[in-house]
Amino acid sequence: MSQFERRYDERICSLTFSNLSDEEEPDAQTSPGIVLDTLSLTLSAVDNKVNLVVSTPSRDGFGRVLATLIAINYQLRNDETARFARADTPDSVFVLGDKLKMGNAIVEYVGVSDATGGAIVRYNPKSPVRHTLTLEQSLLLQKTDSNRRLSPSKKFREELETIKEKAGSTQSGAKLVSELKRKKTYSDVTIVYVGALNKTEQFCRQTAVEGSSLSDSLLCSRIEWDSEAEFPHYSLIGKGQYSGIPSLAIAYDLKDVVALDGSSLEAIKAVVVDVDNLGTFIESNIEEVRTLRDRCIPVLAVVSNANFEAALPLRKEGFVEWRWDDRTLDKWGTNNDASASSLQQGFFRNLTTKCDNCSRFKIQLTPCKDEAIESFFKCMDSLDGLLGSDCGDEAVEDVRRELWMTLLYFIRAIVPFSKLSRLPGRKDGGSWEGVISRRKGYLSSDARDLFLHAIAIANDLMLESSCPKEQLLRERISTLEPGEHLTVVTRTSNEAADSFDYWRGQVDDGVWPGINFMSFASFKAQKTPIKGRIIIPGWFGKDRMANVVYGYSAPIVEILLIQGCETNWYVNQSNAWKRGLINRDDATKVLSMPGVCYQKQLGSLPAPLPVKHERTPIEENEEKWKLRTYSQHEAKGNERNQSVDAIPVRYAEDLIAFYRDKSALIDVTPVIEIGGTAVRRRVSDDNGLKEGSFVLLRETDKDVIEQLADQLYLKDNSEQTRRMAQTWREALEELYACHNCIDRGVYEDLTSHGMYKGYQAFKTLRDDPDKIAPGRNKDEIEETIKAIARALGKPSLELQSSWIADAALTVQNAHRSAGRNLSRMLGDAFAQYLSDSNVSKPEDIWEPVAFDLDDLGEVKLYRIVEIDREHRLPVARWKIGKLFEE
Repeated sequence: MSQFERRYDERICSLTFSNLSDEEEPDAQTSPGIVLDTLSLTLSAVDNKVNLVVSTPSRDGFGRVLATLIAINYQLRNDETARFARADTPDSVFVLGDKLKMGNAIVEYVGVSDATGGAIVRYNPKSPVRHTLTLEQSLLLQKTDSNRRLSPSKKFREELETIKEKAGSTQSGAKLVSELKRKKTYSDVTIVYVGALNKTEQFCRQTAVEGSSLSDSLLCSRIEWDSEAEFPHYSLIGKGQYSGIPSLAIAYDLKDVVALDGSSLEAIKAVVVDVDNLGTFIESNIEEVRTLRDRCIPVLAVVSNANFEAALPLRKEGFVEWRWDDRTLDKWGTNNDASASSLQQGFFRNLTTKCDNCSRFKIQLTPCKDEAIESFFKCMDSLDGLLGSDCGDEAVEDVRRELWMTLLYFIRAIVPFSKLSRLPGRKDGGSWEGVISRRKGYLSSDARDLFLHAIAIANDLMLESSCPKEQLLRERISTLEPGEHLTVVTRTSNEAADSFDYWRGQVDDGVWPGINFMSFASFKAQKTPIKGRIIIPGWFGKDRMANVVYGYSAPIVEILLIQGCETNWYVNQSNAWKRGLINRDDATKVLSMPGVCYQKQLGSLPAPLPVKHERTPIEENEEKWKLRTYSQHEAKGNERNQSVDAIPVRYAEDLIAFYRDKSALIDVTPVIEIGGTAVRRRVSDDNGLKEGSFVLLRETDKDVIEQLADQLYLKDNSEQTRRMAQTWREALEELYACHNCIDRGVYEDLTSHGMYKGYQAFKTLRDDPDKIAPGRNKDEIEETIKAIARALGKPSLELQSSWIADAALTVQNAHRSAGRNLSRMLGDAFAQYLSDSNVSKPEDIWEPVAFDLDDLGEVKLYRIVEIDREHRLPVARWKIGKLFEE
């Protein structure tokens, strides 16, 4: 980037960053050339008061790195001798009476020596003694807020010998860090980083420059809001008690920044904005952006290339854009040997990998033809043209919605159509025709013919034993060698589960370990680049596909699209079906992005990357970090007597919770994705909750569906009805105790007393603690209760079996109605949230979403990042189900 003058101290070029580890020597890595080029540009922008948008292949924490390098640069620029040259003037850094740290000794500042330019200090509280330090020794002094008394003479002499040795050090790396540290407490400018507070605080403590953590090398602070004084203040990060202007300050939003007191605001040199939802952030902070512009404080916004459109409002505010792409990265020279070796380890590993992929590799687009799907799509497209967004007949609209959903499943299918699950209308395809036939006089003949033609195509496709994308995927898998990797990214976790179940029986054992199926949410949440090839079997929408094109999570990516309905347009389902049934947008804009290679005929893919079976250092460090996090919550001492084995569940926004085996949470993913019904799923079951799912949580321990059922349906009789409905379970537990909790013994006893359930159906009675009624209808419920009563020898229980069955059915129906009611309320609230917050897709949400629902109060939706079923640990009972910060 020769057009920009390098405006930073050249010593920054040799800085090495590393991740601190308690057990291993950290691997250090020098900043890549593109980082230093960007630093050069940003420093020029800061000095010239120019606002800038920096667009990179992947944000990947780059904003924190940029803010840190800027802070280091301005701290190194300080003229450290100035604080003594004007010692007696009001604007001096040290004033008379200041407490100073001289290593581990505490002295008092008296003044400056006219002869040497060094500091005159006082020590020994019992018999105060003055001493004049040389200028070189004085530069090692730091301010402190410590209340410790002045050090005695012996301690002072020991520390004086120490600083004499430090002042004479000639080691370049150690000298640079020492220079930063001694300037730590009297920086005259602050660089503000706006982003995740907890992650950035952890970054400052765990990231080393030349082996010394950032929080020990720079004066780092958080900007926190004082609720009592209604004013923001600095809260220091790092060891020791120091005073002064922080070199690096981190904030949650710009409102806290502009509300700082006058002197703190005057010291701000630049603000680096690095947030997840930049578009929403700009909308809510636009006045603060203008305030900073008016005060001539430059703002540097960091955004990924995939979300570059989020920065459009900033361009209207006069921001200049600098984008990393294949043109700017080509000159970086990522093909050299040094760069290749740096990909394997070091602080910039992920960033280097993404940049290397961005400059060297392309996205391959492979179209495939299917005449039946094309006809299906044309029918539905024509129906939309005839009926508009809402024809006014709810039954017809339901059929249209189900047909569109079925088409979407067919378009994305990588398993035979006949193997697809959860298809709308699959169990009773004829019901669609029945609805349309009953509307014969209401619908026009053209609309009716289109409906019937679409239904006929859908029913025929449901019987097909193959599909075009399955055949293409089979070809890709057949070319894999043992040890090669292939990842297939589906739109939802349900599609990933269906694909896994089908292909596990189709692939040889030697190749299978290298094949992985994951949902897009899990794909996006990956912290390390994926090995080998990635196949994306469908058009997932503009935002998601832009993430793929510009994210470069793997060097080889192939997108399989249906010719016509996917290559020309993308179809995206909407939560608000009545307001806008289908959103469509021209996909050519995304497909023409730099990096996309559109091939009419399938060409040869690049050779797969070399496969390494050992775990990378980053994966190993992440595993150790998780174990350290879990150990903080492990029951110790007396708590172990009241502990239970728990499964860690990590949520977005760095939250963690622990759940007992078979604990059930309310999964609302079907509600926000397809307008379905909230369901209970278990965290301990691989077929239950998945990574990327949204779950509903709230402060109170009372179950949401149970509360709604009591308030809306059971009302005043809830306690009595529930007690009666649970009578059969109490009796069953008593019977289990008689048989030493052996399932087979209880089952045989019940079958001998008139129960006709199969063994697997019987086991769910005990395995599912949420089961309300022991049967599907009243006769089956009564039969089970009577068998339990006879086995226990309780005639009174047998006489009450009819009343117990009625109560169980009443509670069960109340719960089902409450579940539907909850789904409706959440669906409406979530659609309104997407509209108000300007979020286009649920998959773009990576923070808790709060709703205030009638009859329930505040509830929150949390996205699951990981269910760590492999790591179970004893946790105190009171911690189960509660959220903690990681």
